[in-house]
Amino acid sequence: MSGGWHGGSRNNLDRSAWEDVENAANYIAQDSEFYAAAFIGEIKEAAASLVNFADRGQVAPEFDDASIRELLVRSYRLIYL
Repeated sequence: MSGGWHGGSRNNLDRSAWEDVENAANYIAQDSEFYAAAFIGEIKEAAASLVNFADRGQVAPEFDDASIRELLVRSYRLIYL
């Protein structure tokens, strides 16, 4: 994909997390821009859902803190507080 994937607004992801999402989308876009856009949409939808359903994900097992949770989207994890 020429110039890299530009998926639009970041929602509530921090800069580092959004860069990771864009890197994954760039990789997916090498085969299909359609699936790259779908991936970005799934990430945005999952992140937005946490506003109303913060307990939706499970406790992230590698942290000794029940407030640090994870939400699985495809083979990716969104880690959040």
